[in-house]
Amino acid sequence: MAAAVTQLQIITQFHVSENPGSQPAGVGLTSEFVEMDQLENLTPASTPAAALFAIYKTTIASSGYTIDTTAAQGTNGNINANGKKLNHLVVKNPSASAGDVTIKTSVGANPYTIPTQVVKPGGYAVVSIPGLTAIDGTHKTIDVTGTDGDVPEIGMVFG
Repeated sequence: MAAAVTQLQIITQFHVSENPGSQPAGVGLTSEFVEMDQLENLTPASTPAAALFAIYKTTIASSGYTIDTTAAQGTNGNINANGKKLNHLVVKNPSASAGDVTIKTSVGANPYTIPTQVVKPGGYAVVSIPGLTAIDGTHKTIDVTGTDGDVPEIGMVFG
């Protein structure tokens, strides 16, 4: 049986300390910027909801693969996100990757429309995607493209 999410936290922090360059000799002086932090505590009852989690760490072959969100890889078996919406996408492209990884609406059968995400080697993206439509039998596939042999990590939260 696939696992159902009971609680999920998404935390992004953006703290910058700068030396303004005008302090008197021997006096440490810094300015800080901490205004872009985000913390989301998600549950099945939150808005947006977090009901299902899919995770991929699949080696790219033949330039990519397609994720069927109605039979996605969960942490405890496959999950079926039919009737759910993709709310969050996390993509990590290891620094050892030979090329970019792209997550996008499938060009094949039954495409699920999402904004395209391109992540360079050594990069990552944490994306909150409000307002997508619910997954159904004709809107369910997402493409992952990249360089053969690369192993990007892709996490998806559905609610």
